[in-house]
Amino acid sequence: MEEKYIKDARQLTPVQVVGDLYIKREDLFKPYSFANVNGSKLRQCVLLIEKNIDKAKNGIISGTSVVSPQSAIISSVARSLDLPCVILVGGTNEKSLLKHKYPMIARANMANVIIGSKLAYTNVLQARAHEYAINHNLFEIKYGFDLMGNLDVFVESVAKQVENIPDVDNLVITVGSAITLIGVLYGIAIYNKKIKNVYAYAIAPSRKNKIQKYRDLIFLDKGVALPIDKVRYIDYFSEVGYNYNKSVKEHIGDICLHPRYEAKTFHWLKNTHFDGTTLFWIVGGDVEPK
Repeated sequence: MEEKYIKDARQLTPVQVVGDLYIKREDLFKPYSFANVNGSKLRQCVLLIEKNIDKAKNGIISGTSVVSPQSAIISSVARSLDLPCVILVGGTNEKSLLKHKYPMIARANMANVIIGSKLAYTNVLQARAHEYAINHNLFEIKYGFDLMGNLDVFVESVAKQVENIPDVDNLVITVGSAITLIGVLYGIAIYNKKIKNVYAYAIAPSRKNKIQKYRDLIFLDKGVALPIDKVRYIDYFSEVGYNYNKSVKEHIGDICLHPRYEAKTFHWLKNTHFDGTTLFWIVGGDVEPK
């Protein structure tokens, strides 16, 4: 399959078939010529900033880990809209910072990457970024993004992508913050997709309570019941010896999978027996410097 990149955040990404496996190619949402950012998180960021463009006119800020692609994603969107961007990181120094590709991509996007804390804990980075946003009148994008008040951006934009997937027995997806999973479940409900099992392969702490919380919130807000009874939670994060930063090499045909996310999930998938048809949902690909 010749890869044709999707540039419109509201356009459906394709479903590809490799062997007997269906693949949802969210990594093919790749709108910028100047950066390799792609995927669901990028779409959500584009729509979030578009929705809040008046609040973002003075610039945007995000507190994020040096190993998270969020800094590359946010700075790329800011660059495309000619908005000032501040990326606040912690637990590093200027020399060590140079070894991390995502902050360096952010700097290439003309973002101001600052070391705002001696600690790299998410809650600390968010607190420092929030304080900076208030003091400089910037629009803050929280680490992992924030569903509250933005269901249209985060849930509905993902749900729309379910429209063109086939009815399958099994859907396999990588779960970090669980935002994409929640959107997929919402899409299964509104498009009445006949999917028996949703295998949620967790590479982060358990989001079961979060999924329950947003099931109730979405039902109250939208009147739609998320089919969480279909979810089969695979808690890879709690396995002995788990290492988030460990890279795994996996390909599906010519598709190179993200070494810290989808590659781990696909390694599990290909060593697991499934009855019936299966779809593998690629949330996004890795981001490399141009």
